[in-house]
Amino acid sequence: MIGLFPGLFLGVGLMIVWWFIVRKDGYTETITFTREQAKAILIDASPAFLLPVLLLGGIRFGVFTPTEGGAFCAIYAIGVCMLWYRELSFRQLLRVSAAAARTTAVVMLIVATATAVGYFITMARIPMYIVSVFEPFIDSPRLLLFIIMMFLLVAGMVMDLTPNVLIFAPVFYPLILQAGIDPYHFGLIFILNLGIGVITPPVGTVLYVICGIGNIKLPNLVSKMLPFIIVEIIILFLLVFFPKLSLIPLGWLI
Repeated sequence: MIGLFPGLFLGVGLMIVWWFIVRKDGYTETITFTREQAKAILIDASPAFLLPVLLLGGIRFGVFTPTEGGAFCAIYAIGVCMLWYRELSFRQLLRVSAAAARTTAVVMLIVATATAVGYFITMARIPMYIVSVFEPFIDSPRLLLFIIMMFLLVAGMVMDLTPNVLIFAPVFYPLILQAGIDPYHFGLIFILNLGIGVITPPVGTVLYVICGIGNIKLPNLVSKMLPFIIVEIIILFLLVFFPKLSLIPLGWLI
């Protein structure tokens, strides 16, 4: 639940960026709806709106784990597209599955390479050297967090999220406890940071998935995403220097 309000901050920040982009590119078309049309749209969209409600509610009340929630969402989305919206036929589902399988194979190759790099990093005892570098900053928690986030930002650009979590979470966790940093807050900005990494070149695995499905060239995609990535990084460091933005709302929800 600690990510609820930071997620809202991210959403608002990205909406502001989109507002400026729309005006810069000259999109002036507006669409108006009557009350009856708006009501029909809300009814039609209700199954899609239910997806995050069911997911978060299921996790919150222990109906399923986050991993099981992902499988539930996939099955739910397929069922809604095929039965409610009728925009996806069985043949199209097979075609999408085949395309997704090809893209997944490419992504898995990238992830395997990144995992191998992580293995060699561990074997070279680099995490131990990292600890020795960061230990002098324990007396200054915010400076320690800032340096760790800068390090993870670079690491996330060259390694996938999972190897980074497996390698660096055990390394940094004792340090942040010694520095008196809230572990929930650290977990939030840790995952947010690495989440930014998976959409940042040169090894942005999510970017390759998008390019494969949408038939988009990677340089074009990166150039259009750059303003959004910058805003996410700004919000990340706002959370680093002002931890109460996540910790105070967490107290309201517990």
